[in-house]
Amino acid sequence: MYTASETRYDKMIYRRCGKSGLKLPAVSLGMWHNFGSVNDMENMKKILFTAFDNGITHFDLANNYGPVYGSAEENMGRILKSDLMPYATPKPKTLELFGEPQPDGKTFTAFHNYSMRQ
Repeated sequence: MYTASETRYDKMIYRRCGKSGLKLPAVSLGMWHNFGSVNDMENMKKILFTAFDNGITHFDLANNYGPVYGSAEENMGRILKSDLMPYATPKPKTLELFGEPQPDGKTFTAFHNYSMRQ
């Protein structure tokens, strides 16, 4: 089971996103061609965990990311369910998956879009 770095929020600069109150990292992880159904799940986990351990809490997903279309979202959902749920607090009805460091340093807020339910 994955355990996130306790210093992960110390390694990244976060900025407020407009008037939303969200804090977004200076760097995001795009999951277009490296999280599809043709990719190795263990490698996907290594990429995602390394990013999260370095303070990246914003993950770019879309329903056409893969290849096969939609498979990047499905794989992200699998990883969230199997390894990242202890760090996630879902907040539905947004357009993207965002993360926000919390004061306790133990959680990030996941904003799920419709396609994450695939």
